[in-house]
Amino acid sequence: MMKDIVSELVENVAMRAQDDATIRPDHLEDGTDETLVAPQHPERKEVPLFSRKKAMKLVSTHPLHLRALPMLHRNDKDIVRTAVRKMGYVLKHASPELRNDREVVALAVRQWPHAMKYASEDLKDNRNFLLNILPGDGRTLQYASEKMRGTKAVVLAAVEHTGSALEFASDTLRDDVDFLIRCCRKNGMSARFMGEDLAEDPDRKEDYDKILAEANLFFIEEARKQAEKEAQERATAAALAKEKDQRERWAKLEKEREEQMQQGNGNRASDDEAPLTFEAFVAAEAAAEAAAEAAIRKEWETINATREVEGKGALSFQDWNAEREAKTNGDPNEDKDDDSISTS
Repeated sequence: MMKDIVSELVENVAMRAQDDATIRPDHLEDGTDETLVAPQHPERKEVPLFSRKKAMKLVSTHPLHLRALPMLHRNDKDIVRTAVRKMGYVLKHASPELRNDREVVALAVRQWPHAMKYASEDLKDNRNFLLNILPGDGRTLQYASEKMRGTKAVVLAAVEHTGSALEFASDTLRDDVDFLIRCCRKNGMSARFMGEDLAEDPDRKEDYDKILAEANLFFIEEARKQAEKEAQERATAAALAKEKDQRERWAKLEKEREEQMQQGNGNRASDDEAPLTFEAFVAAEAAAEAAAEAAIRKEWETINATREVEGKGALSFQDWNAEREAKTNGDPNEDKDDDSISTS
């Protein structure tokens, strides 16, 4: 209901704007070709038949000017495409031929999903066309023909993008348990728009629970994907930050080496040293980090071996290393004996 109200408000605003979008002489270049009566707009008795170039300039300035143009230009594909790219609503004022044109209608719908309202009945009933545009915005389903709103493939294409699009499917599909489960696998939000009889009938509670369970699985998987995506983004950010830090330290090291070479007063051993490439610097740091990691793990293994002899349980590397780092960094929250790491 709310979507219908918003759509109606948008349309009313656009229609009021059209009434104000009069064609003034200063919009045009000199040299109007001729005059043509334009019965499509009763408030204007005469509308200049502009050249194609002038008509294109008008719709480029404001797409709503399309309404005031003669049918000759409202049937010009290039002119109409220019207009609907900026304002899908003006598809309403295109010629019947262009409202049946797949490319033109697709452009309008991408700009404003409700432009499908003004498409030809043939396109509203065209399965292939709907399958092509519905992944862009599932709300477009509401303007499809009754037959298409009862076609499973078409409804699934809409639901995958917009779960609430199931609201516009036929009552038969909204009451089909197997189909609703398929919808929930595409988009868990669609569960909210199952048929009322199915949702409220206590005798069908088992079917109702199956649908909700499938929707729940969808949201769990989406949460997992989101967490994975965020982890990847953090890892990428950390890698970029590390590389930036490494480049800064490498540049500083090279600068110090250069200064030392210049102060060497003819020390050829120093002058002949090859510059340290960034790749070599990174490799050296990686080798040092690996050696340090190996030494830490060796220490952990030694401590665990001692604990085993003493009959104590083994410490996990993660817990032991966290405690070791806290002691090393002087964590104020640590209040343990100096030998707690090795003897606890």
